[in-house]
Amino acid sequence: MAMDWASREQSSPGALCRELASAERELEAARLAGQELRFHKERKDILVLAAGQLGSGHGT
Repeated sequence: MAMDWASREQSSPGALCRELASAERELEAARLAGQELRFHKERKDILVLAAGQLGSGHGT
C-alpha cells in the first residue's frame, strides 16, 4: 500500500501530504471521540512509510 501511495505522489504531487494531513486529523478526531483508533493509525503509518520511501520529508 505504501508503494501505491508513493506512485500516486509521483503522478500527483502533493497528494500524499494532503492525505497524511487528513489522516492525522481523523486520527485525532477518533481519539477525542473515544472511537477505535486502529484503522486511522494504520492509515497514517502507511502514509508515513510512503513519504519515507520518497524521501520527501512528509513524515512526522
